Amino acid sequence: MATKLDIVLLYDLGCEPDNRPGHERWFMTGDIFRDERHVMKALRRRGHRVEPFGLFDRLDLLLERVTKRPPDVVFNMCEAFSSQRRHEADVMAVLEMLGIPHTGASAESLNICKDKALSKKIVSYHGVPVPKFTVVKTGLKNPGLDTMRWPAICKPIDRDSSEGISMSSVVRDAGSCLKMIERLQRRFGSGIIVEEYIDGREIYLGMIEIPGRKNLVVLPPRELFTGSGPRFVTWRAKWDKAYRERHGIDSGRARKIAPSTTRRLTEIARESFGALGLSGYARLDLRLRGNGEAVFIEANPNPSIRRGDDFAAAAGAAGIEYDDLIEAIVRTALNRNARVRDVA
Repeated sequence: MATKLDIVLLYDLGCEPDNRPGHERWFMTGDIFRDERHVMKALRRRGHRVEPFGLFDRLDLLLERVTKRPPDVVFNMCEAFSSQRRHEADVMAVLEMLGIPHTGASAESLNICKDKALSKKIVSYHGVPVPKFTVVKTGLKNPGLDTMRWPAICKPIDRDSSEGISMSSVVRDAGSCLKMIERLQRRFGSGIIVEEYIDGREIYLGMIEIPGRKNLVVLPPRELFTGSGPRFVTWRAKWDKAYRERHGIDSGRARKIAPSTTRRLTEIARESFGALGLSGYARLDLRLRGNGEAVFIEANPNPSIRRGDDFAAAAGAAGIEYDDLIEAIVRTALNRNARVRDVA
């Protein structure tokens, strides 16, 4: 029988937690922590001791927990500190400095994937196709727009979950592009990536390391179906349930893909996973051109693993039951930490 573990399930809060009696209702009810509850229940079904730990801006409380009672592993579902997503990797860096094993990507890999331009440069170096792009860090003048392929899409360079993407994000010329850049910079105060807009199929490709298997497991592809909505995922299309239902926006098992394209998707997944230093599990977002060429858009180092969501559904299609999926993520983290100690 597998060893039963002491696991801290780390997730982020949007405000200071209410520590009065009954505060656990924040976690145990409603939709906001549904993903975390799915993972917690899967781990407890395997007999593990799991403590949910919500983090807002008190790093000292986390340090106290993991130093006074070091867990066997931290299951990382934390994407922000003090509501700032730019600190996502910093929390993992603290755990790594303390030698506390955690699931998913390392702090270094989290930082690389958060930068949409840097991740493209890295995978491109390894032969993975990427759209033509340029980055506008400050101001509005950028010579890269002179050679941009139109239409293009403008996005904050360091935001996740379609934040900052709207119907007006796709621009047709340099003039409208500069206006959109200015608008996004005023709102987010960050660099903007302008990349060639590929009006093709959007494919989600999950990957998972499973202890005992020699090769990375590339899961069956999933596909975005936009119905009458835009052929890209805006913030509203991702998070507004009524909007999605009204326009028929959904995702599911990818429609028929040519065998040659399927083989190429697997190659891209494995090449990108290694090049970006990913670990445990991850998801790639890709676009297919009209000729079937797969183009890397971005990597999500810690994608949603809620039961029934795209990643878990793809794992199920590959014969990996949900509880086995969550267990594999934990065991891979422990194995990786053991390898790090051996090297040190």
